[in-house]
Amino acid sequence: MERYYRIILSYLKDILLFLTIAFFVNVFSYLIGTDLLLSYLKINLTTIQLGLMAINTATCGLVISKLQEIKERHREIDVKPTTMALLNSLKEQIILIITGVILMLVIDSDSIERIIYCEYITFVLETLLIAVFVNSIQVLWDTGKSIFVLIDIMDDFDNND
Repeated sequence: MERYYRIILSYLKDILLFLTIAFFVNVFSYLIGTDLLLSYLKINLTTIQLGLMAINTATCGLVISKLQEIKERHREIDVKPTTMALLNSLKEQIILIITGVILMLVIDSDSIERIIYCEYITFVLETLLIAVFVNSIQVLWDTGKSIFVLIDIMDDFDNND
């Protein structure tokens, strides 16, 4: 049970980091009077996320195939946790794509302008949109790091043989 709490706390820590980064980026954008990033994200976020997912999927395929090669030579290695982590990163990207689309629909909706304090609500929604973008990049970064970890593991096995 404690393991699940650590996992949940890790996710919460990451989410708070993404929200903090997004908040400061959004505040900075408002302070300097530009909406370039938000305009760009509203138009291109889904395309960017699908491209990142394609890269992530290819990277996952490479990592899993190399892990299978290692497992063939060293039967005692359990690759299941790694493959599950890679699968979870793909699921996370799908959730981020759906979340991004929903946020863009709500931000662009005419009905939001009828709500009291709509400027603040729009600011919060835009901050969430930037956080989705930051999280999407982080997922790719995490998967990309796995290539270098895999290279280190393969070097260690080659040196031990």
